[in-house]
Amino acid sequence: MISANIMGKAEALCVTSTTAEALSALRDASVAPVVDNEGRLVGQIRARDLLKGLVQSDGPLNLSDCVVGLESGKVGDIMDRDFAFIGPEASASSVLTMMEAKKALSVFVVDDGMRLLGRVSPMDILER
Repeated sequence: MISANIMGKAEALCVTSTTAEALSALRDASVAPVVDNEGRLVGQIRARDLLKGLVQSDGPLNLSDCVVGLESGKVGDIMDRDFAFIGPEASASSVLTMMEAKKALSVFVVDDGMRLLGRVSPMDILER
């Protein structure tokens, strides 16, 4: 079984997407892939990345500052550039090995040009 046959769809955000758009995307997923303007996978974003982006000082957290930060912040500024990815011909065991090595809940599937093809989660493997 190869990753191309078990992967699911992965809705990507662009590096220029707002953090508000990321928040919306993360309502249905624990992590969202981030692509550059050419569609190449360059990072991922999770809810904790959004929180880190909002808390920029040691002072008290101000709710109105958080709302402004969500509307004006860009995903590319706060995304995580360390993410798990694998090619479409990788075996299911390779995907599981990558998940364990990166402590990832999913692995992104990319082509040779790093263009996003999909995502493999543990459930994708278990359901096949």
